[in-house]
Amino acid sequence: MVPWLAFGHLQPFFQLSMALAKEKVHVSFLSTPKNIKRLPKLPSNLALVVNLVEFPLPLVDGSPLLADAEASVDVSADQMLYLHQAFNLLQELVKNFIADKRPDWVIADFILDWVTDIAPPKPRAQPIQVKNGSRPLHELLTSPRPWVDFPSMVSFRKYDALDLISVLRGENESRETLLGHDAVIEGACRAMAIRTCMEFEGDYLDTYNKIVGKLVIPIGFLPPKELPPNER
Repeated sequence: MVPWLAFGHLQPFFQLSMALAKEKVHVSFLSTPKNIKRLPKLPSNLALVVNLVEFPLPLVDGSPLLADAEASVDVSADQMLYLHQAFNLLQELVKNFIADKRPDWVIADFILDWVTDIAPPKPRAQPIQVKNGSRPLHELLTSPRPWVDFPSMVSFRKYDALDLISVLRGENESRETLLGHDAVIEGACRAMAIRTCMEFEGDYLDTYNKIVGKLVIPIGFLPPKELPPNER
């Protein structure tokens, strides 16, 4: 598991890890020390099946990020690309980890395109991309598209969509965008796992499956388990 450094991503990846572990699938969950400490405690019966792997987040020269910033909650919107740059510096450590463990699958988040270079060809590890619901493009979110062939009232308010796209299309010093990284991994992955279900977004999933032309797997909503007050 290689989630992006945001808790709207870390939490679902963590819940997916536990769901797989309950089916006796061994999982390695990769993130930074501070983020792993922020996650809920693993149930004792899954502690030997889910391996929480800590990689310290590297510092980027000239970055405005604070030394203890390890997730999107720790930075402003205009600093998001610097957080992405720092996470990219973990590439070699992740590559060495995968080479050593030789997993069957690498389940990666939507902007970690370098995972496609790390995951070797068959019969070894194959990349799966995980998404949180429908694709967040401004055109899709604010108006119906011609390839949506069923009635739909789903849309973002314009200012919400523009704010989201400003982050995804914002450029770093290398003129890279988060949306560009998403396109790379979407094209290279063997399958796409989306945090939704057929009962809720079946029509959208069927349409998306036709568009991407590869296996699209609804993995459910993966809500976090309600903890007793003394463990929150």
